[in-house]
Amino acid sequence: MNALDGIRWLAVVPFVLALWSGNRPVHDTGGVHLGLSGSLPYPVTGGWSFLDFPSTGVTETLTTDPVGSTGLLAPLLGVLVTAVLAAGYLGTIHRRLAGEQPQVLTDVRRYTVSVLGFQLFVFISVIALVLIGALSAPFVLVAFVGLIGGGYFFYPALFVIVAEDRDLLSALQRSYAITRSGGAAFSYAVRYLIATALVSIPATAVFVNLGYPGTLAGLILLAPVGLVFDITTMAFIEDALDDLGPEVRRT
Repeated sequence: MNALDGIRWLAVVPFVLALWSGNRPVHDTGGVHLGLSGSLPYPVTGGWSFLDFPSTGVTETLTTDPVGSTGLLAPLLGVLVTAVLAAGYLGTIHRRLAGEQPQVLTDVRRYTVSVLGFQLFVFISVIALVLIGALSAPFVLVAFVGLIGGGYFFYPALFVIVAEDRDLLSALQRSYAITRSGGAAFSYAVRYLIATALVSIPATAVFVNLGYPGTLAGLILLAPVGLVFDITTMAFIEDALDDLGPEVRRT
């Protein structure tokens, strides 16, 4: 079974969320920029994960906020849209791997609240780490380690929510159970990081050097690549959950 059969249209989700992710600076150095970018496993892998931008040069802003700057309305709406799309996206991937037909609206209703809860958990955690890092220079390292550690230990969480239809708290516990011993979960995270970095080398060379239109084209063409990454991660997490044993799975 080709996991992409019947769900190639899902690639629109990484593209839309990449556009919705806010204003991005696109730099023009006047020369050729070669760069490297990598990331840990992510629920919806958009084109930004594969693009590295120079820190100097002439900046042109890729404005992608479709509702404009309206105080708190834009970010709050962005959080809600992200949760809704991620719920339907991951739910459809899970159903495809299980050989089921997509039920997008059902999955949106079932998982959106838990996805919103996870977003709140991440937001509070990041703010706490930023405040810790602001205390003094030595705490910057503590905050950095906390950020990387949190990204690793809880990267399976949203996939677990969908794969086992769990609430947020139990999904976080299951996520930690998968990753705490390293092993396959750590190996997968490293391989994912290396894979995104390898894709980023040609992607950056081709798209970033073309400025605004190149970056936009990159977000479009890299969206299906992100979908493949996300399908692979869901398949890995489902196998990892099976390896934990049926006695700890929720019925």
